[in-house]
Amino acid sequence: MMTQHTSARRLAITGANSRTGQQILASVNGDAVALVRKAGDVDAHEVIADWTTSPAARAALGEADAVAHLAGNFGAPTWEDYLAGTVETTRLVAESVKEGTRIVYLSQLGADSFAENWYERAKGMAEEILAPMNATVFRISAIVGGRNNPQPFDFMVRGGSDGGPVPIAGDGAQVFRPIHIDDVVTAILLATQPGAPSGVFDLVGPQEHTMQEWVDIAHGGPTPTTRRSDLPPAIDDLLANPVTPGDPAALLAAFPELRLTEWRP
Repeated sequence: MMTQHTSARRLAITGANSRTGQQILASVNGDAVALVRKAGDVDAHEVIADWTTSPAARAALGEADAVAHLAGNFGAPTWEDYLAGTVETTRLVAESVKEGTRIVYLSQLGADSFAENWYERAKGMAEEILAPMNATVFRISAIVGGRNNPQPFDFMVRGGSDGGPVPIAGDGAQVFRPIHIDDVVTAILLATQPGAPSGVFDLVGPQEHTMQEWVDIAHGGPTPTTRRSDLPPAIDDLLANPVTPGDPAALLAAFPELRLTEWRP
């Protein structure tokens, strides 16, 4: 299925119906080609569904000057799902674009093709596919949006009800530098520009606290927490044992236009 608007722009976005993809589209007034698995409420110049099997998607990638590659599996039940949804989709992008196309990829802190964690392993394998290309890889961890545009991490630290403990992954001692969704979108759009720096960067925020400290900040004081048991194993491991983020100095040196947002849960 394909729907079209009237303008044209050679920016393609895979996973365009994700939270991040939708906000990128809003920032460019829909002036992009949206590549999605299922057609839905996506406002873009062109929307191509079933993009991993669509000749039209391959053609759009081949015509693109820049690709924001957001597609991938999160919380999948098997390694084969991660392989298909994260690694093979990245291979498809790499094989479809013309030489020199800017590719921006959202990876994960701790991405490593030899990692035991399936999510981190798949992200590491995807990074290896993009390594010889004109690609910027942003390694992220927790994405936040604040009370006006809450993301999953916002809901986690503000969870709980009736004064009960807040359900969290891990024991609360793990460290996060959440990055605001506005900064994620800005960084991606900066990286799609001609001549943007290639390489791998930690896309992290300016504030570092433990999960317990973030919960306490969100609730205005010391707040009890309890260990969640409802997350898929790979995602539970990812949140309970995250790689400690580096500071954003290298990111800001590469993208001096980026201004990181102070976040209050």
